[in-house]
Amino acid sequence: MVQTSLSSFFGKTDPEDLARYPGTLVIYMGLREFPGLIATLQKYLPADLPVAVVYYAGDPTREKVVKGTLADIQARIASEKERWGGLVVVGRCLTGPAFSLGE
Repeated sequence: MVQTSLSSFFGKTDPEDLARYPGTLVIYMGLREFPGLIATLQKYLPADLPVAVVYYAGDPTREKVVKGTLADIQARIASEKERWGGLVVVGRCLTGPAFSLGE
C-alpha cells in the first residue's frame, strides 16, 4: 500500500492492526508527523519496542542514526535540528546484529 502521508495511512488503517503483526514499520519522511505517530503507536504497542530515526539516509558524510524505544525516542531526538526528512524504523529487527555493506 502506498500512502502520501501518515495521516492518510492512519485514516485508512486501524492502528490497532499494527499490534497484531510482529513485523517492522518503516516510514520514509516520517518526522513531520512524528509526535502523532509515536503517540498512536504507544497506544497499541509495547513501550520497549525499538525505534530508530535515520537522518540523511544514504549520505555517508551526514547519515546519523538515533536509536531508542517508543517510550524515549522523542526525548532522544529532541535536540536534532532536522524536523522533516528522516527515515523512521519501528520494530524488533533493530535489536539484531548490525552490519555494513561498505566494510
